[in-house]
Amino acid sequence: MRLANVLALVALIASVHSVQAAEPAPVLSAEWRPLHDRWQAAMQELNIPGLAVVAVRGDEVVLLDTLGVCDPAGKQRVTPRSPFYLASVTKSFTALGVAILADEGKLKLDDPVKKYLPRFTLADKELAARVTVRDLLCHRHGLNSEPIAMSEAYFGNITEDRYYALLGFVESPGKFAYSNLNYTLAGRVIEAVTGKSWKDFLAERVFAPLQMQDATCYASQLYANPRVAWPIAEVNGKWQKASVVKSDAVMHAAGGMGASAQDMAHWLRFQLTGKTPSGADLISKAMLRDVHKQQVDDEEDGQGGPPGQTREGYSLGWFTGTYHGHQFLTHGGGYLGTATYVSFLPEKNVGVVVLMNEGPPNGMFPYVVANDVYGKLLAESLPDLLPEAREMAARSRQRMAERVELVWNGFAKGEGLSLPVDRYVGRFENAFWGDLTAKAADGGLTFQIGELTLRNHGLGDDKFRMEVPGGDVIEGRFLVNDQQEVEGLSVETPEGPTEFRKFP
Repeated sequence: MRLANVLALVALIASVHSVQAAEPAPVLSAEWRPLHDRWQAAMQELNIPGLAVVAVRGDEVVLLDTLGVCDPAGKQRVTPRSPFYLASVTKSFTALGVAILADEGKLKLDDPVKKYLPRFTLADKELAARVTVRDLLCHRHGLNSEPIAMSEAYFGNITEDRYYALLGFVESPGKFAYSNLNYTLAGRVIEAVTGKSWKDFLAERVFAPLQMQDATCYASQLYANPRVAWPIAEVNGKWQKASVVKSDAVMHAAGGMGASAQDMAHWLRFQLTGKTPSGADLISKAMLRDVHKQQVDDEEDGQGGPPGQTREGYSLGWFTGTYHGHQFLTHGGGYLGTATYVSFLPEKNVGVVVLMNEGPPNGMFPYVVANDVYGKLLAESLPDLLPEAREMAARSRQRMAERVELVWNGFAKGEGLSLPVDRYVGRFENAFWGDLTAKAADGGLTFQIGELTLRNHGLGDDKFRMEVPGGDVIEGRFLVNDQQEVEGLSVETPEGPTEFRKFP
């Protein structure tokens, strides 16, 4: 064997040993074993693939438990360093990134957004001039745009020109309303102030000092990690990788991050102590108090999550409220094949993280686990949420079965089209949503919009029905003129009928 090959082999072996040595052992003392066994039995009953649970008291990690598997084949067990996609929990990290810049005097939370993003606009120009960075972080004006949200979260086809053009149509409901748009704007503020990607800024200024070794805002890094907990969907009782998995193009500042249970233990410790693992301050105590302080009231909700939890408002990156009478900050995240729940009780100096690589039908299970943990941390008898989770899972499976029947059964592929399939193939344009491409597939058609592929099913008379990410079913129809030419298509979106015009 050549010397170069020998050295490469030695380096590889050393690397493997280094990775194995870096894997921390779970923290699971005897007092937590009954809960571990309960969760394991429930996961088998409910068909849940993988789970990671963290509990912190002050600076001490009192529980770091992992159960189940990372992949549909069951080849990789979940470990403390298995990163999960966090979805909207990302917002709490983006908010901290902005807070770091404010703490350093590089921006002011109460400055207008237009100071940092001159192209920022809204339908109400006067309001656009008043919206502050703080307003974004607490969703004060409820800014939202379905085309931007779908483009950033699923299509990956947004451009800066189209982003700012679409902002010009955004209207405020005049009150708090949670949305991704506020935080993708906040990510752009970070980039304007620092001159670097929000992803890289969080890696350098948040993940590194908090020793979050597996945290990343790049899907390409997340899913290249051999320990990754893949998003998993249940199809006919069997596991498979979720049909839509994040790519770098759709990792945005409102929901574009992955992290492991080990990482999230450091994150909780920081929220409770304000310290990094080395004992340093990441931001000032005053700024951390501002991050945790409720900034806006949620006038409509009142209830959020499971029984015993109230949702009263939003701070800078966190929902605020009470948990069985205790002050409470929390954020959840959900996407195809993932459910994340993070919370802490500042007055009790405790916090909990639950990471799961499945969403529906078991979206309530993270609440069950967190509730079990809080009952032990607080030495309080809290209601058992598992029976309700069972019922919700059964209802969810029933709805999923009905949706499959609704969308896919009853018509053969390609049936219902008035013209040959190849006459529908081509590119369709909409200024709000971007280009959509109809492609021939298996005797029928699929739609491609950005990175997202959507199956569609003919309903007759050139009408179709399809399921979009999140489980919603939408209907549409092809627009065929008197000359038997396909001129476009129209779909029913949340903002009303939307037409795509066909390119010649």
